[in-house]
Amino acid sequence: MKMYQLLVPAMVLALILTPCSSLPQSGDETIRLWNEAYKIETGAKTRQEREKAAKLYEEVLARFEKQGKRQNVWAVATNLGRLNCDLGQYASAREYYQKAVDVAKSVASVDGQAQGLNGLGCVCWELGKFDKAITYFRQALEAYKNAGNTEGEAFTLNHIGEAYREQGQYAEAVTFYEKGLEISKKIASPEGEADVLHNLGEVSRLRGQYREAMDYYSKALTTYRLLGDTRHEGITLSNIGIVYGDWGRPDKAIEYYQQALAVFNSGGIIREEARTTMELGRIHQAREEYEEALAAFERARDLHKGMGVETSTPMKLIADLYLDMQKPKEAEPFVSQAKDPVVSGRLYITKGAYEEARRQYAKLLESAQTSGNVEELFTAHTGLGSAYEELQDYRKAEDHYKKGMGIVEEIRSRLLPAERKRFYNVRVNGFYRSAPAEGVSRVKMKLNEAGDSIATCEATRSRAFVDRWSGSSEAGFAGVPVAILAQERDLNARIVALKNSRASVPKERNPDRYAELSRDVVKAENELKAFVLELRKNYPHYAAFRYPPKSEPKNSALRADECVVMLDVDEKGVKVWLIKNRDIVRTSYEKWPEKELEAAVHQFRDPFENGGSGEFDPEMGHLLYRKLLLPVLIDVPPGTHLIIMPQGVLAALPFEALVVTGKETWKKTSSGAVSPALTYLGDVYPISYHQSITALTLARTRNSPNPTKDKALVLADPIFGPDDDRLHSGEREELKLQWQALPANIMSAACTNRLKFRRLALTGWLGP
Repeated sequence: MKMYQLLVPAMVLALILTPCSSLPQSGDETIRLWNEAYKIETGAKTRQEREKAAKLYEEVLARFEKQGKRQNVWAVATNLGRLNCDLGQYASAREYYQKAVDVAKSVASVDGQAQGLNGLGCVCWELGKFDKAITYFRQALEAYKNAGNTEGEAFTLNHIGEAYREQGQYAEAVTFYEKGLEISKKIASPEGEADVLHNLGEVSRLRGQYREAMDYYSKALTTYRLLGDTRHEGITLSNIGIVYGDWGRPDKAIEYYQQALAVFNSGGIIREEARTTMELGRIHQAREEYEEALAAFERARDLHKGMGVETSTPMKLIADLYLDMQKPKEAEPFVSQAKDPVVSGRLYITKGAYEEARRQYAKLLESAQTSGNVEELFTAHTGLGSAYEELQDYRKAEDHYKKGMGIVEEIRSRLLPAERKRFYNVRVNGFYRSAPAEGVSRVKMKLNEAGDSIATCEATRSRAFVDRWSGSSEAGFAGVPVAILAQERDLNARIVALKNSRASVPKERNPDRYAELSRDVVKAENELKAFVLELRKNYPHYAAFRYPPKSEPKNSALRADECVVMLDVDEKGVKVWLIKNRDIVRTSYEKWPEKELEAAVHQFRDPFENGGSGEFDPEMGHLLYRKLLLPVLIDVPPGTHLIIMPQGVLAALPFEALVVTGKETWKKTSSGAVSPALTYLGDVYPISYHQSITALTLARTRNSPNPTKDKALVLADPIFGPDDDRLHSGEREELKLQWQALPANIMSAACTNRLKFRRLALTGWLGP
């Protein structure tokens, strides 16, 4: 969950009003009440205080109407509109703002009309009716222009930009932001400049243009510091941290979160300090820096206590952290204090109390269905699937896992492509987002329904592959014009914005608005489908990459003389499929906890790594072969071409070096130490790798695009070590000097132990 805060989060707060304190200060009791109401409102921290201010404003309004002071009537009506909007009473807010517009017209106050129109736009904003909001904002903009109020023009342009941004129409948003920025510069309004620069940074972040976002945020940050605006300085630092997190640079994210915390702490901005502290803790937790995460969550708990605010959220985070650390006993007291079925269910799963876990997740599901909280719905269905699987009720497990998959896809569809790069690697309440798909695949195996077990795994792999590379080329991709890429980005952004707007509308309380947004979503999705069809026609290679067709073994490009070994890792074990003649012929499931599997793979890889501390371990090589591959390769004849499709930590495993048979008997040769009694997997089968069946099929069925003239493929025969024969030739003395100037670790796979890699001489230039 991200902490990003828009600089105009509740747009009604940005209205330029005629402050009652600027009116003639006579002994008039009505003016005194107006000032009192305004003072209560601006200092209000509770709903009761805001309601008290509203009652005073209503009394003031009634008095001014009775006195016939219409100039004051529209100003107080605007106060009431803003306050009712803040209280969530939008129907009343609309009435007051409309009253302000009507009365201002009657007294020829163009500024008053503009403020009322802005207020009406803000009500529509809060209701998610952004098109209507823009209509009102444009009317307010014209009124400000007629009144010569350039400051009003600037903030209204910013409002229009925000409304377009909320709909994912980023190009339009930028247009209005830049107009507002230009005016703010002309009238020397540094506050206005900083706010617009900050919002331009947010648009760039949403587009995945992280360098550009950093530039805007940095400029805004400089201005906030000059103004001494510590609150917005801290918020901007936090948002820079979010950009670095999105960018995949957690070290920099932590650095900026810490800077933000220093600002909040020195300024006594406790609430923001608590929220940022929790974000910092989450980053440390994701990096498995558990001590740092615990310190952050404990600090957040103490800040909540100091504010007199409920501490259940930091308690829940501490409980969840201890469960990540596999310390259920330490988690238990925090689970009890949090009183949350999310962590309670996870604790019972960890302890093996599956029936109690089922009850907790069922309780969570009931509340989540009422609230519509998608993260809790995901957690409930995934938790129930896990509990039922352990209770061996595989059909119920499958049902809940599939519902969890649907929720995951809904969450993913509400993110921009640039925000999806690590989507499936994120934990939500203890479960990876890939967990439901992995669960379906696993229980299908347990139900002996092998034909269906691979589909969910393949779909997740394909989506993860596309997400990882989305937005990787701002300048263009495979000859696709930048304008086409921008059109695609805007279409996707519009769908995301509409879905997020729909998610914020209670279907039961506002069915008409929900239905309207649903129609808009369908319309936008149909526009994207039509666009993709054009892409497939005009830019087939790019379309195949971005929108790969569903590919299953039966319609893949596999050949008759090859077998596919597909491996999928989850937290509980490894699923393995053997595919031959486009059919799944064998499956196996090896219970092997992910952490233990990672340790085994890293231990086996160590001798291959530069500076590896261990020796080649044939026993570990044979263990990995026996547990992962032997069950499915038992009937595969030697010499069969194997296409291995590994996932997770197995992508780092050198399968060729796995030991099939033999004992360790090392002999020294001119090429280094060898063990001729060992038979490796690469000795038995020729091996190649692919990311997924979809990727393999696309690679084999799509014609290569025309080669570009400004690129080249270079094959070389480099010198990897000082024992290369070429270095001992007099005519190659210059090569020896070059070698001496190179760093010692030039060969990343250099082995300082028993293994030695020989030169591949035929890869070099052989001459004419």
